[in-house]
Order: sequence, then C-alpha cells, then structure tokens
Amino acid sequence: SYSGSFDISSVNSICFGLGSASGVSNSLIDDVYVADSGTGFLGDITVYSALPTSNTSVQWTPNGAGSNFQCVNQSAQDGDTTYVSSSTPGQTDLYSCGAFLPTSVKTVYGAVVTTFARKDDAQNRSIANVIQSNTFQTAGPLLGLPSTYQRFSTVFQNDPNTNAPWTPAALNAASFGIRMVS
Repeated sequence: SYSGSFDISSVNSICFGLGSASGVSNSLIDDVYVADSGTGFLGDITVYSALPTSNTSVQWTPNGAGSNFQCVNQSAQDGDTTYVSSSTPGQTDLYSCGAFLPTSVKTVYGAVVTTFARKDDAQNRSIANVIQSNTFQTAGPLLGLPSTYQRFSTVFQNDPNTNAPWTPAALNAASFGIRMVS
C-alpha cells in the first residue's frame, strides 16, 4: 500500500499487474491518479464515475435499444448487443449524466470521457471524445479505430465554456459524447 508523491520525471509508463509467488493474487486498486510534476500531490481525492442517463443531442444511429443513451450506458461494455453507429464525418452524439457529483464536492481536477469503439468496415476510421459545457464544445485528439473493441479515454482538465478548471455545477450540467471524424 502506498499513498503519497514521488518524482516521476523518468517514468514513461505505469503497469498494474496481478501475481504472486504462490500463483494466487488479489488486488484492490482504488482512485489512482497520475499528475505531472507541475501539478504536485493533490492529496486524498475521490474519483466519481457516471453513465449516460439521457440524450442531449444525437446524430448517430441507435442499435439494440430505443434511445442512443441506452445503447451506451452499460457499466460493462456489451459489444454488439447495444451500440450507436455512424460513418458520417462530423456527426456527434452527446449525452447527459445528470447531477452525479455529491454536493460535498468542492474541487474538480478534471473530467474523463471514455468510449469503447471499433470499426466494422475496411475504411480507416477515427473518432474523438467530446465534452460540452453550456454551448461550448471541445473534442479530444483523434482516436484511430481498430477492428476489435478498444477503450479510449480523454482527459478534459478545463471547462470549455470558461477555459478554467471545472466547477462541480458546470460538470454536473455538462454533456459528454463522441464525434465521427473520418
């Protein structure tokens, strides 16, 4: 068990693994974060997660459920059982997670949008995770799609509406989603 800070200037990857000399292992990893040297140790923090609870603005096609958010709101990714699809560059799906942060939260260090995606044709395809605050939208980096499902996560440290750190109220009101780029 370790809690605290250390110099990570020479670290270029972190691996969490299971294993022991006896071949039996148990691991519990909770609320891990890695910050660059400019950030410093943030102290004892909690990471909150949320799943979509409604559509905000949708352009992709729902498959396996009646509403787009219902196709992507599983805590365990279900492959091709429910999903949204698009092959049209620029199409964006945005979802709301409702007010998921408790009122006790006073500081937000960032938001992470995670998507499980794959391509189903021979074309080169790329997507971008998207976040919207008020009417301001920003997209993360281009994410090239493989032919098998892969997890893609993008960190958004600042609120695109203010270009300042997130407030709990702004994050609770934000929309999250995905954009077909190519």
